[in-house]
Amino acid sequence: MTDQRGTVSVPTPAAPLRAMVEELVLAGVRDVVVCPGSRSTPLSLALSADPAVRIWLHLDERAGGFFALGLAAASRRVVGILVTSGTAVANLHPAVVEASQGRLPLIVLSADRPPELRDRGAPQSIDQERIFGRHVKWYAELPVPENEPVLEAHLRSVVSRAVAVAREAPAGPVQINLPFREPLIPAGELRPAAAQHGAPDNDRRPAVQLVGGSPMPVERDLVALAARLRSARRPLIVCGPQDRPGFADAVTGLAERLDAPIVADGLANLRMGPHDRSRIIGRGDTVLRSERFRANRQPDLVLRFGGTPTSKTLLTWLALLDADQIVVDDGGWNEPTIRPVTMVHADPARLAAWLAEHLAEHPADPVAGAPRKPALWLAAWRTADRAADRALEAWLHALHEPFEGAVIAAVATVLPDDALLYVGNSMPVRDLDGYLPAGPRAIRCL
Repeated sequence: MTDQRGTVSVPTPAAPLRAMVEELVLAGVRDVVVCPGSRSTPLSLALSADPAVRIWLHLDERAGGFFALGLAAASRRVVGILVTSGTAVANLHPAVVEASQGRLPLIVLSADRPPELRDRGAPQSIDQERIFGRHVKWYAELPVPENEPVLEAHLRSVVSRAVAVAREAPAGPVQINLPFREPLIPAGELRPAAAQHGAPDNDRRPAVQLVGGSPMPVERDLVALAARLRSARRPLIVCGPQDRPGFADAVTGLAERLDAPIVADGLANLRMGPHDRSRIIGRGDTVLRSERFRANRQPDLVLRFGGTPTSKTLLTWLALLDADQIVVDDGGWNEPTIRPVTMVHADPARLAAWLAEHLAEHPADPVAGAPRKPALWLAAWRTADRAADRALEAWLHALHEPFEGAVIAAVATVLPDDALLYVGNSMPVRDLDGYLPAGPRAIRCL
């Protein structure tokens, strides 16, 4: 094929495109948001040809990026988003930042002009190299697709590695930049090998596999950590936003061993559910607005899980406390208080479960003269929480005008088990934290 300049152009070959899509599927990607555009046509067609991939079509890149975030959060799996070249890629920046901050595994597939059309004023062309800066965990620039075995091996390696890096704790976004030459309609069979032969190859594995696991400290450090918890007379557990299977039972089991209250953010997924909620303090923001309560209920140790708390009242109080503070994070650095802390890199659910089991097997020795916990420590938090709950419920019931917080309180009472409740940023998430009640329904908040 010859273009207007008399240059012979070769159609984009199908084999490398098929290889990239097959690697996405082998690595576990099932959902890809596609924002249509000309330059991304080759990969769009290849994705559409694979029955294992579910395509979500979005005309607007910014909206598509946030939709992809929602899919990643709800499914707890890596989600891809494909966009065309130029400012379409820049429109993903807010979603990429949110994926980084929220630790959501996202694969950005950004189509691009080939090298010979860059930095010379070609239409729909901008500098896309590392456009997201430090907000992505990894960046890779792929070569223009060609029918070369070594190139196909390279493509497979990069794609499967990208999925592994996005999933690895702490999870986050990665970008693969994909240059394509015209003509953009691929030549050859785009269907995966399994579809062509009529039978899936269940023995195939991705080109790159990351064998890891949830981080945990060495046993010596775990025992020392348990000793610090055991010696606390007024322990407090604070749980910020997090969505991790098994965490609710693990942290409430630890709270039982410590006889400690748990101040739970609305996004901590602890206020509602069938787990033991007897030590959950759901009205922490309201309770801590009382200067008298803050003065009389000073913990000597705070164990923190999850992201930064939504409540500014709680976060300010934590920053001012003269208490030993331990922050658990799965590999990042969620610690905005700028105060002395012990940072523990560990899977929150595994660590809480290990500590609970260790404390059950090695209780405090009363003969050794270990200080006893004040009998009213947990009871005082519970009493204050119930009082705040009754006051908020009465105030909401007496309202005769629309109020956003009342929506959260009402919705939580009518949603069925296993419902998924999404809230927006700014005021909606603050309303969730302030007005989400406790209850036995397993409602997942994101």
